Amino acid sequence: MRWLLALLLLAAWPPAAVALDDLADEVQQVLREAHAEQQALEATLAALATEEGWRAAFRAFNARRDAQQERIIELYQHMKSRAIPEQWEALPRVLAADDGTAQELLGFLQTYDAGRADFQPILQQLRAEAAAGQERAIRQRFP
Repeated sequence: MRWLLALLLLAAWPPAAVALDDLADEVQQVLREAHAEQQALEATLAALATEEGWRAAFRAFNARRDAQQERIIELYQHMKSRAIPEQWEALPRVLAADDGTAQELLGFLQTYDAGRADFQPILQQLRAEAAAGQERAIRQRFP
């Protein structure tokens, strides 16, 4: 009986902050990788001479970006499952993003009670905006 009580107490104990720090570090790593991918894309585009080459580079970049975004949401869900609201509120916050849609996504990522369904429309909007920007860049480079 005592081992059952001990097991219940252990299961109810608040998750360790160290685990949250490790997951937050992993989010930071994914963000660093995303930044490196963006720089690599710019270098790749500078070396390409055809519209099809640019389109292929954007397709490859978009696939990697989509996977990184999904990974961040997966990490968010994992972090949230290990934190109590007080721990979540104590995590460092990202203050601002480049545009309104990205800022909206950051707001949801930093909200304890946001769920996966909250992210999907924002990710779709971000991806549509990125595709439109890429198409403008292609049209500008290859009129």
